Amino acid sequence: MPQLEFRLAVMMAERKIRTVTDLTRRLKEQGVEVSSSHMTRFMKDSPPALTLPFLAALCRALECQPGDLFRWVDDQDPASTANVASIKPSAPPSIARTHDEKKVGPRIRALPRPPKRR
Repeated sequence: MPQLEFRLAVMMAERKIRTVTDLTRRLKEQGVEVSSSHMTRFMKDSPPALTLPFLAALCRALECQPGDLFRWVDDQDPASTANVASIKPSAPPSIARTHDEKKVGPRIRALPRPPKRR
């Protein structure tokens, strides 16, 4: 079964972006704040999940299309699966936030008060 390869390192090399810090700076210019350590995880074999706003900012920063960042790889060829990421539909959301998102925590409900003792 073919797998999806995430080609971020290839796109960075083609665009002469040498460091993750440079890409992080470009993403910040696009309105997405993400740490260099989080971006480093994208460079490894299994990147975290991608949100659509983050993917759009990444494409703008790299001046590419979403299809340029991904490639189907046949898993029968061991040489072609060296840098293949397993993209799972149930993966947790990315921690990157855009500037226009509200930075609020989860909703917490107050616990009901215990009955008074008499």
